[in-house]
Amino acid sequence: MSKLLRANFSRLWKNKVFWGCMLFMFLDAVHTVITQYLNFKKYGGERSLYMSEGSLFDQCVAVSIVFAIFIGLYIGTEYSNGTLRNKLVTGHSRSAIYFSNLIVCIAAVLILHVAYIATILAGGFIMFGNFILQPAAFLKTFAVSLIVMTAYAAMFLPISTLITSKSSGVTAVIMTSLILMMLAMVINGGLEEPEVYEAYTVIAANGEEYSEPEMKNPYYVSGVQRKIYEALYDIVPTCHAARIQLDDMPENPAVIPFWSSTVIIVMTGAGVLLFRRKDLK
Repeated sequence: MSKLLRANFSRLWKNKVFWGCMLFMFLDAVHTVITQYLNFKKYGGERSLYMSEGSLFDQCVAVSIVFAIFIGLYIGTEYSNGTLRNKLVTGHSRSAIYFSNLIVCIAAVLILHVAYIATILAGGFIMFGNFILQPAAFLKTFAVSLIVMTAYAAMFLPISTLITSKSSGVTAVIMTSLILMMLAMVINGGLEEPEVYEAYTVIAANGEEYSEPEMKNPYYVSGVQRKIYEALYDIVPTCHAARIQLDDMPENPAVIPFWSSTVIIVMTGAGVLLFRRKDLK
């Protein structure tokens, strides 16, 4: 397995898609810092208010597409270039091949994630000279985000590994990423809906008053549907990412690490089992 890992990491450092994703993450982070600086110049106020801890994790949901593209192309190349067949011919087991690919994919997504955060931090200090950051809270959120990013890799790898066609594999992981992103948006939006609209009174410029009584919100999610939404919000990795991004962490801090770890274990187990049974002829 050590030989597989050395070969995989050697290929990673030479992979143009990986460095393209790295460039994208860097430019996205720089764009975020510059946008905040332009807002500061336009609206004024305290410099430190424009760069806060929330800025570090505002890509957690959308970055799944970047990871999907990288993993889809990286693994797809193993089929198109015959690399996978060569590994099998030289005597490596399918399990070893799968786990070595998983390790390098996890390493790649974590490097991209950390690179984004490091760029935001550096840019924030350079442009603003200060950064609203609570070290303990940041480290806790950062550790949780690493587990969620790892879950992304664990989800996308089986799809890429089990689809022989490179183009089909990339399309499948991107579509999976988009579906999970939309699912997170729908669930978060549904759970954020208030049960009732509170009564209010508006006084117009001419002195007339307009009032609306308290009324039920027809879009409020209740009953079984709400329980399903809450369960998915605790289980699905893109929902975990949304909670990190929106600073909507659960009261029990172990919820996200537990379910992300469960996704990693289940998806990895399923991926290894299916890959061992896959007909590669």
